[in-house]
Amino acid sequence: MNTRGFSLVREERLSEVSGTVKLWRHDATGAELLSIVNNDENKCFGATFRTPPKDSTGVAHILEHSVLCGSEKYPVKEPFVELLKGSLQTFLNAFTFPDKTCYPVASANLQDFYNLVDVYLDAVFFPRIDENCFQQEGWHIEADSPAGPLRYKGVVFNEMKGVYSSPDSVLAEHSQQSLFPDMTYGLDSGGNPEVIPQLTYKAFKSFHESHYHPSNTRFFFWGDDPEDERLRLLDAALAGDAWVMDGNYLRTLPRRLERCDAVLFLDYPRRLCLFRALRRILRWRGRTRPDMAEGCPERLDPAFIRWIWDFHRTQRPRVLELLSAWKGEAHIFRSPAQCAAFLAQQKNQNTPGTE
Repeated sequence: MNTRGFSLVREERLSEVSGTVKLWRHDATGAELLSIVNNDENKCFGATFRTPPKDSTGVAHILEHSVLCGSEKYPVKEPFVELLKGSLQTFLNAFTFPDKTCYPVASANLQDFYNLVDVYLDAVFFPRIDENCFQQEGWHIEADSPAGPLRYKGVVFNEMKGVYSSPDSVLAEHSQQSLFPDMTYGLDSGGNPEVIPQLTYKAFKSFHESHYHPSNTRFFFWGDDPEDERLRLLDAALAGDAWVMDGNYLRTLPRRLERCDAVLFLDYPRRLCLFRALRRILRWRGRTRPDMAEGCPERLDPAFIRWIWDFHRTQRPRVLELLSAWKGEAHIFRSPAQCAAFLAQQKNQNTPGTE
């Protein structure tokens, strides 16, 4: 069953919630939706992202605060505060857990509920997280007076200082870290005040780019609102006006072809691909490339080298088969020179005053 860009994965009637529970998967992005329809007039929505940290800088916690400080569609300074004062919400919050970040809202008024959902969707996917926002919500250095000492400050930094001043909180945190020292639960996703100042704005932005995308999202709806409208709202938010995806993800290629307008396939000789991969590894080995998230140093991976060498035999035929049957605009380049010529042509066509 396919509806509004979603495919139904599972459906059950649960007496415990007095309603029908459906699990949907978005065809284009892979996002999942747990939709519960019952007679509860207090309608609820939530967006949850997997955000396991790699350190205790509190990046997930700082991002949770920051995305609610204005977005592209709602460029106000503090939309969260405005919603608390001016909406009919019955619940409005955000939570950072050791391995996930959740954004739940609720309202008994249908139109108000839809407004809240729209604000939250725009906030998490299109936030205005500039460097000033990062310093305000995360950390910065300031002095109380021109001659006073310099101090670390910031919304999350100050919040976590309060947490670490509580013996009960410190005991609970150290107990968890002692039980799970070699995994994400051995870190403090909220942020350790001694470590928070190590977080850079670049790492902060990179964390949003790598974790806050539809394929890493689980949505939740509850209540008596129409399910078809739930799917329509989410599909409109997830589809967007334009998107670019790179990478040879063969498993999802058919679904992406259904939604995309054009494909650029760099069908280069495998010796050239292997040479470029090895050159990149040698250049960045032990360091993080500018296009990667911090904490992902370049390394020599034998499995990846084998994948490159076998691509022409194991995956290329299927890619070409799908592209030949596809009715969209496909460009297949056999060499870097062909690709460069195409890009130059596109640039000239999109530049005013050129012929």
